[in-house]
Amino acid sequence: MESLIVTPKEVAWRVQSGDVVVTSAGASLPYAFFDAMGERNDLHGVTVYGAMTLEPSRWMIRQYRAIREEHRKAPGLRLLSFSLGPADREAWAHGLLDLVPVGSRHVRDLFLEYVPAAHS
Repeated sequence: MESLIVTPKEVAWRVQSGDVVVTSAGASLPYAFFDAMGERNDLHGVTVYGAMTLEPSRWMIRQYRAIREEHRKAPGLRLLSFSLGPADREAWAHGLLDLVPVGSRHVRDLFLEYVPAAHS
């Protein structure tokens, strides 16, 4: 019987360019998954929805360094946050994250109305 348990890296390698990924928020954000996705250089146009990032992921840190060194690479991941946590504020200031100002009770409606992949 095949195990149902997979590592964050295995999940990250299942993400394909153009995918939409929706995660939990705050302390329950999948940081190991974010780090694993950040190790990939082959992704383009991946949109990641989350909220209240407490610590920057390795991907964010790598992008900060690229900006500081003025080697701006087009990030393969686009992060969107419903609520700015400490790391989100820094990412937002560096242009690595977009804020989606929506109350938690309206998140479902946002996905149903504006995110086509959410209901396909």
